[in-house]
Amino acid sequence: MAFRFGFAQRDITPAVGGNLYGYHDKIFSTAVNDPLHTTAMCFSDEKQKVLLISNDVCLIHNDLSDAIRRQISERENIPFENILLHATHTHTGPNTAGEEGWGKIDTAYCESVFVPRILAAANEACSNLQAAKMGYATTDSFVGINRRELRTDGSIDFGQNPWGTFDPTMTVVQFATPDKKTLLNLIHYGAHNTACGADTLISRDWSGVAIDRLAAESGAMTCFVNGCEGDTGPRLPNGQTVGNTKYAMELGGLAALDAVRCAKRISVFSEPDIRVHTMTAKLPLKERISKEEAQKGYDAYKHFEINIERQTAHYYEKVLAAWENNVAQQTEREVPITLVQLGNLVIIPFAYEMFTEISLRIKAAYPDKHILCMSNTGGNNSYFPSADQIIRGGYEIKMFRTGNGTQSPVDNADDYLVQAIVKEMEAL
Repeated sequence: MAFRFGFAQRDITPAVGGNLYGYHDKIFSTAVNDPLHTTAMCFSDEKQKVLLISNDVCLIHNDLSDAIRRQISERENIPFENILLHATHTHTGPNTAGEEGWGKIDTAYCESVFVPRILAAANEACSNLQAAKMGYATTDSFVGINRRELRTDGSIDFGQNPWGTFDPTMTVVQFATPDKKTLLNLIHYGAHNTACGADTLISRDWSGVAIDRLAAESGAMTCFVNGCEGDTGPRLPNGQTVGNTKYAMELGGLAALDAVRCAKRISVFSEPDIRVHTMTAKLPLKERISKEEAQKGYDAYKHFEINIERQTAHYYEKVLAAWENNVAQQTEREVPITLVQLGNLVIIPFAYEMFTEISLRIKAAYPDKHILCMSNTGGNNSYFPSADQIIRGGYEIKMFRTGNGTQSPVDNADDYLVQAIVKEMEAL
């Protein structure tokens, strides 16, 4: 059986008035700037079936992600591991993450809108498979920039770091009928969707403008997936990587030009073979901090109610509880990863906000492949920094150390992850 492709899209825009997730729990929407979507893409041949679902939300809680994937797996007869549930990381969407310090998950929205419409899109995509071909092209886009601004005193803050690690590669993947009529465009690029800042308008952020323009130019459904955006933000004229809706729409126009240019470069289409390989990367863990250190930390942070400070307090709470309940320490954490190869294109999803250097190292190991690493896919396990940035500290490093249970991975966890993936890539 030849390569077949199915796709569908549903509106997942929440009602106005809900918590906008990404900064803290006191930001509520006042209007809709542009609609949010869930877009399902099913790839199939006689051996494999894979479902990639892009959702215009910031993050998806691990339990919620697993529950959705299990339902789809049972309904569509697709292996759980072959279902890639992705969040585009817009900070002006509903709360589907519910992490400590950022407000409770919007259960009513998830039950009435988010989950049922994802399931509906997945079912339609799987039920309407058709013969198709795939093509892709790349271009350099400077919509993003390293956001870990290094101050003269050696501290790291949100801003713009022009000499920091950055990958300008934008990829557009097109799925088309055998006679090359475009069915769907997939835009891949790594950068935070934070250009809107703390504005109260529901929005896909800058990526929404690129999506809509390429859809209009091609006459085909279009969606976006975020790459390794952990240390990359939008390149805004205010010198920051957070702004307002006006900044987001302006930057989105530049992204749109890049996406359209990239799509027009696609000239070769083929029927890709599908190969899927599941693997487990084993990350060594640091020893749990002492009960005394945890108590001291908790006393220092217990009065905070939002964002990283509240998460830090919660981390110390969990450590204290672990000591009180005699919870055994672990030596390593297993991270499941599904490698999906479509012809020469390889998709590698991560349930983390990955730092750019990690994807660059993987890409360098296989220059004959076109590798698309995706953050925020299959759940949310905080940031995953590169070892060289651990010593600098900053927000992302604090998140890495406090958002991974009671024991954080070792500082060079990226080495273990990259080496495990490069080894498993050989199986493809």
